Amino acid sequence: MENPEIINISKISEKHPVILFDGDCTFCNFWVQYVLKRDKNQEFYFSPLQSDGAKSLISSLDKRFQETDSIIVLFKKKVYDKSDAVFVILKALNHPTRYLWYITPKFLRNAVYDLIAKYRHRLHWWQTECLVPDKEDKQRFL
Repeated sequence: MENPEIINISKISEKHPVILFDGDCTFCNFWVQYVLKRDKNQEFYFSPLQSDGAKSLISSLDKRFQETDSIIVLFKKKVYDKSDAVFVILKALNHPTRYLWYITPKFLRNAVYDLIAKYRHRLHWWQTECLVPDKEDKQRFL
């Protein structure tokens, strides 16, 4: 029988972007907080990569996604990772830096992404508190 958490994530991702993130990473949690604060229309949903639903869902995806601890965005039956995932997020947030993604070659975007990802566990000097979502935001975590 199929995991109900997978069905839930898959159904939601048809209409809303779902961000799968490293729940053990301070930088990734900062990024989730960043999106939550700017997502005025409450479009995004979130799930840590360590959750049972995310693990099961990822195991059904292409092998390159199974072996990553990168951010993954699921939206409209497509899977985005690395700088493409960041681009989907910035575009949905209508963030001005989204235009950089149009003019920057993908290999360069991913090189910058990989550099940040390599050192992300050290990037926590500005993070002084853990995310405790309010009642409204809590419903957006799968």
